[in-house]
Amino acid sequence: MDCSDVRDRVASYVLGALPELTRTEFERHIEECGSEHEVSALGEVVEFLSRLAPDREPPVRVRTQILAAADADISGRRFAA
Repeated sequence: MDCSDVRDRVASYVLGALPELTRTEFERHIEECGSEHEVSALGEVVEFLSRLAPDREPPVRVRTQILAAADADISGRRFAA
């Protein structure tokens, strides 16, 4: 993993959405390149913002669209809204 990979995955990391192996590689890289402080700061911002958001389920339609977009992204397809 290099710095470009880290930039591409930082949002997934701070949201806790990386698979374990990728997370381990990510953490190893940020330790080696010295960017763990910046990534940690982003995690703190995400945690703070999550406490401000109301605790409720999204409408089924929105949840379905999000999951479809994530599935399309994983399989390399473009998602049409």
